[in-house]
Amino acid sequence: MVITKSVGKGILRATVQLTTTEYGNGWTLGVEANGILLHHPDADLYVTEQEALIAAEKLIDAALPKMH
Repeated sequence: MVITKSVGKGILRATVQLTTTEYGNGWTLGVEANGILLHHPDADLYVTEQEALIAAEKLIDAALPKMH
């Protein structure tokens, strides 16, 4: 599954693409923000697609700057 969404506001806005693929006994996850690869699909294997999507959200939150 490929999910593309916009996150953040103003100058901190980013277009994020999440790609999940069933692979063997689990799911792989690729994450790009503004075309920059943040997580390579071969880096981890997740038990379910939902776990991969939760990991993607955590990765995006950690990688993108926040306004305070």
